[in-house]
Amino acid sequence: MAGFPIFVLTHSHLRCSSDTWVIEKGFSCFNLTGSPESEATCNFGPVFNRKSSKTFKPYPKHVFNIEYADLEYLYGTVAFETVSAGGLAVCLHCACCANHD
Repeated sequence: MAGFPIFVLTHSHLRCSSDTWVIEKGFSCFNLTGSPESEATCNFGPVFNRKSSKTFKPYPKHVFNIEYADLEYLYGTVAFETVSAGGLAVCLHCACCANHD
């Protein structure tokens, strides 16, 4: 995103979100009982630092919130960002930054 390579899983399914989301630097990680865990335990890998992006624009009054069948859930910031994949760049793509897992 915006010149910072990070690993993302893409998915699109009738019962799932097709939102683009990344893990934001400084995220909080919790286990299924709600107890805090280390970032390493969540094992997301490289994270997105919005402060390093020149194209990140928050979408005010909108919140990202998703829950999966395995009870994993994420919420955070909704924003517009330049996203590139395979040489194709999409400017002002609506992307989500999860900062609570």
